[in-house]
Amino acid sequence: MTDNHNNTGASGVVIKINPHIITVRVDGRELPCRMSASSRAKQPGDGQAPVVGDLVRIRLSAEGSGQITTISPRRNTLSRRSAVPMPGAHAHEQVIAANLDLVVPVFAAANPEPRWRLLDRYLALAELIEAPALICITKSDLARDARGRL
Repeated sequence: MTDNHNNTGASGVVIKINPHIITVRVDGRELPCRMSASSRAKQPGDGQAPVVGDLVRIRLSAEGSGQITTISPRRNTLSRRSAVPMPGAHAHEQVIAANLDLVVPVFAAANPEPRWRLLDRYLALAELIEAPALICITKSDLARDARGRL
């Protein structure tokens, strides 16, 4: 939502992250944005990069893009431990998404075979952040019954 008293500032939600562009939805439109140098100190989690779902404040430019100035505190996060890059290094939390209202793990019934333990992990993470989960199973037409029939 755009500030009424100041046409240069707006609030939005991060919807997409690319290496150099962060797409933010503001008032129903998608704006390409970059991080401002000063905003890194204002980020939650000791300067973590923004993730999909973050609520942000941006400074609008005349060209129709924006610069993220602030990331709001996160209501919840879906995260995992990072891989350890070398022996002796420590894993850190890798935030995948923030401010989730619903977790929807999507799995194929066949081709590839479902990874049920991974589904268990997603459901446990949803429970941990107190977000409801909806399981979506696709490709049911490829699944075979116990007798090998489609």
